[in-house]
Amino acid sequence: MKIKNSIECYIVREGSKGSIEVLLLHKPETNRHPAFWQPITGGIENNEKPIDACIREVKEEANLLMNLEILKDLNYKFEISLKEDDLVIKKSLFMCRGLDPALQVKISDEHDDFMWVRLEEVSGYLFWDSNKNTFKELYKVITKD
Repeated sequence: MKIKNSIECYIVREGSKGSIEVLLLHKPETNRHPAFWQPITGGIENNEKPIDACIREVKEEANLLMNLEILKDLNYKFEISLKEDDLVIKKSLFMCRGLDPALQVKISDEHDDFMWVRLEEVSGYLFWDSNKNTFKELYKVITKD
């Protein structure tokens, strides 16, 4: 069985009227899956630290630059087994909070749309159980603060 290491990162901002919003990216339909919304995700390259992979993926997928001061490792690790692909994906979860609100998201060719979703509504947009589970962890962290 192959093992792939990857990251998942939720970008969080203060919305209007004190609301909290989360960036979701839209992945178009393929012959393997329906269209769906997701946080930023991506593989960890050889000899790359998870936090560095996160910074790179946020830049690649949303064209957002961030620094270590606003990136938080949520210390939540999880695995997804894809038996049909003989693959185990090991993910590390991150949150980025405190980006300059003037920054503009510019998605990569991997996605076809993005939106900022109120924290209370995010789980209704997520398709994959793994994303729903990581969002629960994120929600605990945000509502605890």
